[in-house]
Amino acid sequence: MDAKYIPFKERKTHAVRLQESRSIKKRYPLKVPVIVERLKGEKQLPLLEKVKFLVPEDMCISQFMFVVRSRMLTLSPQQSLHFIINSSEIPSMQLTMGEIYGRYADEDGFRYLRYAATAMFG
Repeated sequence: MDAKYIPFKERKTHAVRLQESRSIKKRYPLKVPVIVERLKGEKQLPLLEKVKFLVPEDMCISQFMFVVRSRMLTLSPQQSLHFIINSSEIPSMQLTMGEIYGRYADEDGFRYLRYAATAMFG
């Protein structure tokens, strides 16, 4: 992350994050609270202004990727966007956000996704 960027987990205590995620899930039971942040060391993609998303649980990760990509106006056609879970795992594009949340939700109640770019040829 950039020197001035403070990751979401470092901005709020675990207790505050847990309370926030529980409140979100109570108000919106069919939505998933997701935090999307740039992978540490990634330099090709910009930081997102908004990192907290409330995503329908039946939305495929490929659809959500389109939403995130649309917020990156400086992304060139030669670049692709990839989500990463748990530092190294790339999720299947057909999984729903509900499935991702069920398998990989953090103990604070949020699902954390990191993003990175890969140069594409062709």
